[in-house]
Amino acid sequence: MTRRVWLWTAPRCVSTAFERAIIELHCGPVLHEPFGNAYYFGKDRVHERYQDQAPDERVSFQSVLDAVLAPESTMTDSASAFDSEHSVAFSKDMAYYVDGKISRELEREWLHTFLIRHPCKTVTSLWKKSVPELGSQAHDVTGWTYFDVAELGFAEVYRLFDHLTTAQPQQAPIVVDADQLLLNPQGVMRAYCQRTGLPFQKDMTSWEPGRVPEWEVWPGWHDDAIESSGLVQRSSITPPKSVDKVVQEMQQHAITLDIQQHYDWSHIRSTIQEAVVCYEAMVPHCLQASQVLVDSSTATLHRH
Repeated sequence: MTRRVWLWTAPRCVSTAFERAIIELHCGPVLHEPFGNAYYFGKDRVHERYQDQAPDERVSFQSVLDAVLAPESTMTDSASAFDSEHSVAFSKDMAYYVDGKISRELEREWLHTFLIRHPCKTVTSLWKKSVPELGSQAHDVTGWTYFDVAELGFAEVYRLFDHLTTAQPQQAPIVVDADQLLLNPQGVMRAYCQRTGLPFQKDMTSWEPGRVPEWEVWPGWHDDAIESSGLVQRSSITPPKSVDKVVQEMQQHAITLDIQQHYDWSHIRSTIQEAVVCYEAMVPHCLQASQVLVDSSTATLHRH
């Protein structure tokens, strides 16, 4: 029977590099944010970011759910079958895509894990990837035209974590902190594989740079992972800035771009503060140093 492992996360948490490492296992299909299609592009889409595009009537939350629960899946060419030929099926997705929509079948059929990172680090990256430069109608890489703090996604990560912890008290979800992954990629991936039943391989944190077809629906968001050749350890991690400092820097940038009037800065600040609370509530559940192979070397995406 195929082992099914789901990684839930929020934007800018190093999740694409994590996914890229799983791809290197070559042990089964790897789905890339399947619920994102329903959330942004489906006939019952939630977000209006792509409202200039007609909704895809073939896609809905239910159709995606049916596909990931089916014995066989035709969602992507690389995910052509969940059958006895594959030992593992893996999916990475944003928790905010499925807020309040996860089914009991999905809870039971997949092993659920989480990847988190301090929100004061992720929101800065999300802002920079969302807002166009001065004089531009859209971001020159991602094509996005505005920042929406609702896409920060941490409250939804915590709600899903809390729900699954309550629903499956005998099997607490596995949580990985991105900074710990960057400090010790080999150790953290080994511990993750041991806990999930994935087949750990020492070379899974190295790969050949290049495109992954399933990522192309999100142009510009995965460039670091596409151009990288793997994860190599960092010797230290930069501490997160305070919420006030992060919001101040975002405001200053917005003033430079003459877009500060378009944003509710009080709401942005409170949302980031809530995200930090959610993150800190999950940190005690993360894989601990005693569960990984500790190495004193350095992790960042290594570029050729």
